[in-house]
Amino acid sequence: MEEAIITTSLNPDIYQVERAKELAEKFGFLFVERNKKSLIEVARGLPVLLVTKNRLEVVFSDKTKLYFHPGMAKIRIKGIKKGQQDIMVKAMGLASGMSLLDCTLGLAQDGIVAQYVIKDGLVVGLEKSKIIYVLTSEGLKAYDEDPDLIIPMRKLKAEFGDFNEYLTSLPPKSFDVVYFDPMFKNTTGKSAHILRLRKIAAKDYINKYVLKKAREIARERVVVKGRKEEIKTLPFFDKIIAGNDSEIAFGIIEGQI
Repeated sequence: MEEAIITTSLNPDIYQVERAKELAEKFGFLFVERNKKSLIEVARGLPVLLVTKNRLEVVFSDKTKLYFHPGMAKIRIKGIKKGQQDIMVKAMGLASGMSLLDCTLGLAQDGIVAQYVIKDGLVVGLEKSKIIYVLTSEGLKAYDEDPDLIIPMRKLKAEFGDFNEYLTSLPPKSFDVVYFDPMFKNTTGKSAHILRLRKIAAKDYINKYVLKKAREIARERVVVKGRKEEIKTLPFFDKIIAGNDSEIAFGIIEGQI
């Protein structure tokens, strides 16, 4: 079972304390009063979900932090508004009114872009790590900075769960598109945020059985995001789409596996 401590920043107000207690009860984590103790004392060797005055953070033992933010989703949506092509949207074949099952939600950057494009369509995002799920689900509800992002964030439906179990529970052709962005086995990127995310992300890698089940669920296609050199070595895909200057590619399955 994934464990974490929930506490507040030093000298919290009443709202922070009540919020921390509420989150602890809602998600099954242990609430610990801060009482001027250091985070190391509070943590007991576990990740700490820290309720500050401005946001919810995860603080690790090395004092690095992870928090919800839209990241590249903000830039990508601005590009889409200007008529620029988004390679993920192209790979998925997304259009207004479609439905998408994002099996690896993470911090929801891809899910936010997808929800923006499909407008009143449905995006369901699954996240297996409870800590990441708390960050993302609460962040989607609380973000209030960019009007272009607020509506898709509120519409996106984040769910805590394992995609293996979830896919098995669905009837055939439940979604137009099923999407995977599994954690890369080797991280060569320089994003500190991604490196922190890896500390608590579920280490599930997809296989032929998972893709076969996903294809049964998808009315149109299954899309897998990965490093270009890895995607090209996998035998499952009917076609691969990638940007010219990008290390990232999208493998697409439209036929049966």
